[in-house]
Amino acid sequence: MYNFKKVIALLAVFLIGIEAAQASSWDEDNAPPAGSVVNPDYSPAVKHKGFYLGIEGGGTSLNNQTVGKDGINASLKSKLGYNGGISFGYDYALLRIEEEINVANNSADTLSITGLPNFNVSGRTTSVNAMTNLILNLRRDTGFGVFAGAGIGGSGIDYDYQPAKNSGFDKTTSTWKGAFSGQLLAGVAYAFNHAVELDLEYRYLNAWIQGGNNFPSKYTTNNVDLGLKFFLS
Repeated sequence: MYNFKKVIALLAVFLIGIEAAQASSWDEDNAPPAGSVVNPDYSPAVKHKGFYLGIEGGGTSLNNQTVGKDGINASLKSKLGYNGGISFGYDYALLRIEEEINVANNSADTLSITGLPNFNVSGRTTSVNAMTNLILNLRRDTGFGVFAGAGIGGSGIDYDYQPAKNSGFDKTTSTWKGAFSGQLLAGVAYAFNHAVELDLEYRYLNAWIQGGNNFPSKYTTNNVDLGLKFFLS
């Protein structure tokens, strides 16, 4: 229902198109187009390099979570949720490595059980994700850039809802489960100056939940976030 990949692709095409138009506007004297991030003497802008702090937030779509037990298959559908996080890293201009902590929350929507009609469920699923990311940056002197990368880490996932009897989902309120996590990410960026950068990012996160037959074996989300990075050097 929420096609985040199509949204991020359309926005990327739009921003890259603006960048191409700006680049083509340089005249014979190599004067920068309006809005370019350059030094006072019109030399090319210095690439970001050094330590940075980041903040991010946006929407989270949680894939249906399924459990099969004693011949009963149950599938929990969640509503569109939200996420927010912070990061700290070092930018090597072309590459950056960062530590990220992100929290996501999705309210429960409906529960489907084999042989029964769908019905509403109250509660929510929350995750706390600690990731180490390695990211490739491709930046232009106009301030625009694109990036892509991957991360690995761990997640704590909290199931807090009241499902139907014999649904296969544990009824215990606020039960945390640990998980090994991996993610892929990509996006577009714009540097306002040498110290501040705005990011539009898509992230796909997959967590493999450890232990418990009454819980889904995987937690998978699609996320679209806006973020700011503040460079410290």
